[in-house]
Amino acid sequence: MKKSEGLTVSDEEFIYRSQITYEKSEQEWLIKRKNATSYFEEVNNGLISTSGFVKTECLDDCFVGITIKSIEAM
Repeated sequence: MKKSEGLTVSDEEFIYRSQITYEKSEQEWLIKRKNATSYFEEVNNGLISTSGFVKTECLDDCFVGITIKSIEAM
């Protein structure tokens, strides 16, 4: 079992959530946009830690995407 968002999930659920995250990154968060900066970072053996974008004109806390702080085996 692994912890995800404070919950314990099975390996199958973890894999499913990971696939959804990668798909959403590719199809929504990391597409080329005018007036936006994209961010993508992988840590923890190639797992996504940051994927998203910030619109250039935004002044405060405008990140759209996902930030994963930790993934731990249970």
